[in-house]
Amino acid sequence: MKSIGKKTVISLLFCLAALAFSETVFRSPEEAAEFAVSNSKEYRLKKLHVEASYKVACFALQEFLPSFNASWSENDAVKIGGADSHSKSLQFSARQVIGDGGKRIVAYKMNKTNAYYAVKTYEQELQAFQSSVINQYCLCLRQQEIIKIKNDLEKNAAVQLEIIKEEYRLGLALENDYLEYLISFRKIQNDKKKAERELRTQMRVLKSIIDMAADEELRLENALTGGTDIPYLEPHIADLQRMTDERNPAIKKSEAALQYAEQRYKYTKLFFLPEVAVEGGVSFSGTAYPLNKPSYSLKLSLNFQNVPFVPTTIGNGYGFNKKQLVGLDNSLSAGIVPDTNYFIKRNVDKIALEREGEQLRLQKNAVHEQLFERAAAYDDGKDSIERISESILLREKRLAVSAEQVEKGEMKRIDYLAELMELAEEKINRIAAETAVRAALRDIEILLCVPFGGLQKCF
Repeated sequence: MKSIGKKTVISLLFCLAALAFSETVFRSPEEAAEFAVSNSKEYRLKKLHVEASYKVACFALQEFLPSFNASWSENDAVKIGGADSHSKSLQFSARQVIGDGGKRIVAYKMNKTNAYYAVKTYEQELQAFQSSVINQYCLCLRQQEIIKIKNDLEKNAAVQLEIIKEEYRLGLALENDYLEYLISFRKIQNDKKKAERELRTQMRVLKSIIDMAADEELRLENALTGGTDIPYLEPHIADLQRMTDERNPAIKKSEAALQYAEQRYKYTKLFFLPEVAVEGGVSFSGTAYPLNKPSYSLKLSLNFQNVPFVPTTIGNGYGFNKKQLVGLDNSLSAGIVPDTNYFIKRNVDKIALEREGEQLRLQKNAVHEQLFERAAAYDDGKDSIERISESILLREKRLAVSAEQVEKGEMKRIDYLAELMELAEEKINRIAAETAVRAALRDIEILLCVPFGGLQKCF
């Protein structure tokens, strides 16, 4: 029993230790982005909201369906010196708008289109959020690579420090040279500590973005890669702009707004286009229940609401019983509306239409400018990576020559250290350029509304 108890305690302690030292591991930036999205209540609620709003817009068909009405009444009249009278009635009616020149369908399509592009805008915002997570992930990876470079620099510098220290002890090196080298070495150590602090800061930022506790252990994998296999983008800028015009939700929404504004403005000028409606009803009346005297009615109405100053309604109605036509009703009503702002409102409508066109032009220009800036950033980064990579190769060759010169006493170790530091700086610059290139590509993919990595398929 004692041995079983010991085994149980050991197992519990092992489990607690495993929990205490557990860590979250992301194997790629995309995995971190997916985790951030699944962990974000804000974006979950946004998705539910835009999807529900789109469904509401799609099923907002009440304007196209008939309206129904039911009424019931009883009337008892007491007459002094005569017989009392009693009447009861039950009425049912339905009204259906047959046509209005397309006004309702335009409004329906406009609301549906706005809801659709609200969904697309959400998807673009979600992609931008994922990109921010990936950017921060890559910044952390970049900082890890920088620390590796600075560690290598510190190790190489430490080797040379021990050599120059021994040379100074033996009187083969000047004290000034030794102290100058020592100062430079301390600077290297300080820079490495700064880089380590910067990594901790960047990791805290990443944890904040993905909604992870600051004290939770997090490990990032997937080393940085080049990502410059896509050709230069500036020669293809016209094709990219065409793709944004076809895909970008901000541009498409502005185009739809202009189209519907044109249709609404056109409708306001159709003065003699009526709203045509049909109304039918059945009523039962009598003095006692059950009511068994049905009568039927049918009415056609033309409503000219667009006529300025004198909106007019024309009606033509018929009454029936079981056997014959019992009534005919023709009506005409016109109201005089002293609309003193009529011509001003027409001018305002025209200005609003022109403004929608200008908004579309400005929206396209803004998106095209963003696209060009990111394409230029990609091309510049691609050039920088090539130049820096070539420079690193040349510096490594020069460093090999300098190492031989140092061994022969033809070159000071402090100068050799300076070359080591320059090489490390170039490697850091290359990592920064690679990170910037990948960020520029993601920004372009967001503008084009294609999945990350989808730009490769466009060439």
